[in-house]
Amino acid sequence: MTIPPPGGQLSVAGVQATKTIACNDSRVSVSGVSNTVTITGHCTAVTVSGMQNHVTLDTSDKIQASGFDNVVTYHSGSPDIESGGSNVVQQG
Repeated sequence: MTIPPPGGQLSVAGVQATKTIACNDSRVSVSGVSNTVTITGHCTAVTVSGMQNHVTLDTSDKIQASGFDNVVTYHSGSPDIESGGSNVVQQG
C-alpha cells in the first residue's frame, strides 16, 4: 500500500492496474485506462482522468473527474464535485 506524506501529492497512472492507496490528507491524481483504485482515509482532493477508471474512496473535500466513462464512488462527506462528459461521481 502506498502512503503519501500529509499534505502531499500522489499520482497513480497505468493501464488495467489495481492499486490501493492510503490517503493521508493529501491530493491524489488517477489517470490511465481501465484502472481500479481504492483510496482509504481522507483526501483533500481526488482528480480522475483518462478512460474507464473505477475509483472508490472513503472521503475527499473535492472530487474532479474528466475523460470518458470513469466511475468515482465515495463513502462519506459532501465533496465539491466537478464532473463532465460520461463520467459518474456518486456516493455509495
